[in-house]
Amino acid sequence: MKWIFSILLVGLVSIAPFASAHADTADIRCENPALIVDVGQGNNARLVQAMLRRSDAVQAQLNEMATAADLSDVRTLLIGVGASTKGLGAAGLDVGEERGRMEALLAAAKENDITVVGIHIGGESRRGELSDGFIERVAELSDVFVVWGEGNEDGFFDQLAARYNVPMHLVERRLEISAKIESLFQP
Repeated sequence: MKWIFSILLVGLVSIAPFASAHADTADIRCENPALIVDVGQGNNARLVQAMLRRSDAVQAQLNEMATAADLSDVRTLLIGVGASTKGLGAAGLDVGEERGRMEALLAAAKENDITVVGIHIGGESRRGELSDGFIERVAELSDVFVVWGEGNEDGFFDQLAARYNVPMHLVERRLEISAKIESLFQP
């Protein structure tokens, strides 16, 4: 009988990180209209848009290269974050230019009381020194962060949540990301 309890306990502990956020999200409410942007040009924004395409709760437009000037009517900024040197090259940007655009975008969001939701859905394969730098800065200035758990196998997002006191939602399956984002828009 003890061994059954042990197996159940181990099973519950192993899924616990996916079931809870690292900080309280009860007071975080996203509002429409939302803007989906990409930081690092890693294609996360397009994936977020595709996931939310059928959502009734989230009314969002995609502008991968949005700047501070594009935030005039926006209430929530959904930032897909993850860097790609190939994506940066295709966008005609270097790392410094992309960091500058990111900083201006985040500063304008804070200045205009726009809720910032950081999103990383690339998993561990879409992480690395370049991506992690962008991810850390977005996490630092986000109101909440949604992460596919596969990208957190090394505890990187747990560390960011603790360091910046940002609510972090880890989802077990990538397809659950849209439901988690939609839940942030519920009254």
